[in-house]
Amino acid sequence: MPAQRRDPSPLVTRALWWDGVFELALGLVLASAPLTGLLRSLTFPPPASPALVVGFGIVLVPEGGWLLFLSRRWSAGIVAVLGVLNAAGALLFGIWLERAWPGFSARGRQLTAGVALVLALLAACELAGLILRRRT
Repeated sequence: MPAQRRDPSPLVTRALWWDGVFELALGLVLASAPLTGLLRSLTFPPPASPALVVGFGIVLVPEGGWLLFLSRRWSAGIVAVLGVLNAAGALLFGIWLERAWPGFSARGRQLTAGVALVLALLAACELAGLILRRRT
């Protein structure tokens, strides 16, 4: 397998770094929610459950670390996939929030809306960075 070369796009590099920081921070918050008491104030409608919320957090921690590593050495194909996945995640969380609004607690709504917004911004930066890179 050939070594990936470092791509010079600072927008993509920064977006990937912030994506990693966000995933790592969100993962730590969700994984530690039972210990901090946050889980009691977060109510999510189905299919979410307390175990799923904590499990999701546990999965996000290594993903965030991988994105931090990836931000130093990435390829356009990986960034394109990540950008599309972030956009899809933003859309999915937005639809879930709109469809099941009464099933969310106030903090659950705020967290879900915040995650959707950040994912949309990260997707926009990652994909725009790829497009701008091709034009220069």
